[in-house]
Amino acid sequence: MCAFMNEFMHEMSVTFPQVDNPDSSTDNAFKYLERYRNKYAVLNDDIQGTGMVVLSGMQLMSFFTLQGLSVDEAREHIWLVDSQGLVFDARGKLAEHKNYFSRRNSPMTNLLEIIDYIKPTALLGLSTISVRCLQREHDTSHGCSQPAPIIFPLSNPVRLSECTFPVAVENTNGNVLFASGSPFDPVQYAGQGNNMYIFPGLGLGCILARVSSVTDSMVEASSLGLADFLAYEERDMGLLYPPH
Repeated sequence: MCAFMNEFMHEMSVTFPQVDNPDSSTDNAFKYLERYRNKYAVLNDDIQGTGMVVLSGMQLMSFFTLQGLSVDEAREHIWLVDSQGLVFDARGKLAEHKNYFSRRNSPMTNLLEIIDYIKPTALLGLSTISVRCLQREHDTSHGCSQPAPIIFPLSNPVRLSECTFPVAVENTNGNVLFASGSPFDPVQYAGQGNNMYIFPGLGLGCILARVSSVTDSMVEASSLGLADFLAYEERDMGLLYPPH
């Protein structure tokens, strides 16, 4: 498979020399992005594109470091949970992107227990696993550190979304900042946080500038630009992203 991808990327760069845009499974996406990002002008919209949209709506690691925090300080603000629970060192061998955010000793497997322990300001869904456990006697905001928690179920299509807007509203007593990766049926106030806001413009910019690589600075600048794109009336409406 490695030989095939090497040949594929080479031929793609010959045909489309400015920008290549691979769309791989999660297992391979990080590996291929790391392998080719400094060799070709490559943008993975699922990893970088969605990440930019999330960064535009809230503070994640890149944004923390842009604000002056060290990498270690920024990392402490992010807790990674997968299908087996909180990611921690003693679980054994981990994928590289999971190992980076692994905790030292935090053997918790239940999402509600994790929420009560961490008291997060935001929940990001990137696993394609439906969190039906949010439907409980206590609402989701019970363990959160702010009155209106941020809930972003970003996986798509809809059947893989971690949480629906009605469930988020019901379990936060209506106090939630919500954006999804998939377009649900029309409902009042629900927004879509999708990489469509970023990668078409970033890709076009890379083509026009004939860049040799897509750098982290470009990604961060795109996300900050999106964060400032709302009109005053849209901010007054409480929108997280521009309407589309």
